[in-house]
Amino acid sequence: MSSKVNGNTEGDVDITYLLCSDDDQLTPASDSTAVEPLYTHGSKLSLEDFSTDSPISDPYDRSEASGKIALAGVAITILLSLAGLGGGIYIAVPKPNNPPGVVTVAMNGTVGPEVLSLVLAAVIVICVEAVGYVHSVTLRTALASESRLRFNTNLRLLTASRQHPWTNPNGTLFNALMGILVTISYASVAVIFLHYTMDGKWIAINVFAVPVIILSLSMLFQAVIALAGLRATRVLTWSPSSFDTTAAMLHQAHITHYPKRCMCGVLQPGCLFNPQAPAQRQPSAWRAHRSVRKVVITLWVLVLACLVWGGVTYHLQSAYAVEHPETQYSESLAFFPNPQSRAYVFGPGTGVGPQTLEPMWALSLLTLMVVQSVLAVGLHCSELIVNIIRDEQLWRRATKPQGTKPMTNPLTGTLGNWLNVFLLVAKSLLHWMFGLTLTFQSAPCGVGSTETCPRLSMYTVQIWYLAIALFVFALGMTIVALRRPHGPQPAAYGHIQTLANLVDEWYPTMWWGHKEDGAPYCHAGTSDHPLPPVKMNRIYAGPGDS
Repeated sequence: MSSKVNGNTEGDVDITYLLCSDDDQLTPASDSTAVEPLYTHGSKLSLEDFSTDSPISDPYDRSEASGKIALAGVAITILLSLAGLGGGIYIAVPKPNNPPGVVTVAMNGTVGPEVLSLVLAAVIVICVEAVGYVHSVTLRTALASESRLRFNTNLRLLTASRQHPWTNPNGTLFNALMGILVTISYASVAVIFLHYTMDGKWIAINVFAVPVIILSLSMLFQAVIALAGLRATRVLTWSPSSFDTTAAMLHQAHITHYPKRCMCGVLQPGCLFNPQAPAQRQPSAWRAHRSVRKVVITLWVLVLACLVWGGVTYHLQSAYAVEHPETQYSESLAFFPNPQSRAYVFGPGTGVGPQTLEPMWALSLLTLMVVQSVLAVGLHCSELIVNIIRDEQLWRRATKPQGTKPMTNPLTGTLGNWLNVFLLVAKSLLHWMFGLTLTFQSAPCGVGSTETCPRLSMYTVQIWYLAIALFVFALGMTIVALRRPHGPQPAAYGHIQTLANLVDEWYPTMWWGHKEDGAPYCHAGTSDHPLPPVKMNRIYAGPGDS
């Protein structure tokens, strides 16, 4: 005896949905009647668009203008890298009155080197962000093609494509290489300028060719990896907006809209009928995304590590001063390090570390890379918090009088959001302040000596200043991550399937609110005009009967 399911016999069962392994989501089964969803800006994307009569075309706007802006940033990075490479080669050529590989610039005062380092650190941050945006776009596309794109924002250096992990530009190997290159870029800044001191003053800056060349090559290779990823993928969308990513995935049939879930937020995954009453407050990013918790904990561990580093440096310097009474320090609390600042010094003439230039420079770069990598990873992970909050803010504008506009470009997405601006400035300042804690400099090899020796100085006070800045940054990120949005609008935090369920009609400008009374369930959704607020004493599920 055979039973029928959806009009088919038991041996020919039409299973409409299959259970996914991640996020407890259900995806459409692939059969001969599956129809690719249709999305166009300016028109609806609703259940009617999934009919077999829908024309299958490619009307989705992938934000090509945003792509041109992103690629312009990569092009500028390549040009600056080539210019730096040429400058490094020029410095490496022997010149009169200068040793090979070094150019000496005379200077006066104490602020000059720090200003140069700040400007260079800011340029590096902007270039890394420009290249990183293209890299993240291609990674998002790769994850979508593997049905692994859960959130609009992902940690690009810690998330990799599983297809061909050793040859894919978005695979494990190249993502690890990208992380190393980012670390080298920031670490090289601290050893490009060799500060020369005499009689307690900075009197000159030596610019080294090798770190300039290494910095230029690291930036160039980052751009090459990003462009290789672009060549290997067909970009889903250039827009940073979670709306555009969701619409693109609907259009490409990577996901589908599940009805009867109009009040289900990111903490209620699935596709089954799930009536919900509106809530006065929504969950925080801390609860919504488990990686956010890891990022916040990482930032506080970074603060603790910086405090321990400062304490160890203070102890080592104190022990060195006991063994070498001729060492003079003024216990200066100045923000910028100076020759009288308390420091633990490695290098020739100190009896600590290598006593010649080449090994000393190599040790300096290695030390800076190891310590800088911890800071670089922590700040990179902070992007996750900032970007999912940005995605949530964009979604919550749908209840404001002006509505929300899905389309954004990289510049407005970054410069138009105070959290993104804060992170951009914080990255520049924190990497620059890190450069103040470890300084590669040249000084007389001993009292009365006419020879100069390169040394690496770790400044105790500057390390503690960095710890204070990291404390403020970690506190700010923690407050942002723990904040719970007000209002009954379900929180999504850029979760793709949640947005696909909550947005039932797509327009260039959308509003969210109460759409339909029903018995026993009401319906909430999006529209091209302002909607009344949802009714707090009713249960919402979807249009029509349950």
